[in-house]
Amino acid sequence: QTFAANGVDRRKLVVVPESLDLGHWSPDPARQPLRLPRRRPPQPCFAFLSIFKWEVRKGAEILLQAFLQEFDATKDNVCLYLKTTERCTAASGCLSPLGIE
Repeated sequence: QTFAANGVDRRKLVVVPESLDLGHWSPDPARQPLRLPRRRPPQPCFAFLSIFKWEVRKGAEILLQAFLQEFDATKDNVCLYLKTTERCTAASGCLSPLGIE
């Protein structure tokens, strides 16, 4: 709809669905979101927000590496918030090398 609304010929638009039936491969998804402690920064900060489905091709580890390389928690007044979907079973694999638990 967005492309068509901005002038792209509808005949050239094709919707490509997910390549896997995630319901088949994840038959028992979490029924309730994981409740995490909400920590507010001690002072207002410049907030970055990234929303994505947690999977290798989305490059979460690249985002985290870049953020941690660019900003210093003791000097820069910035926050990074991640909103992800799907079970994050791969999360610990890419977070632990970055020193994130």
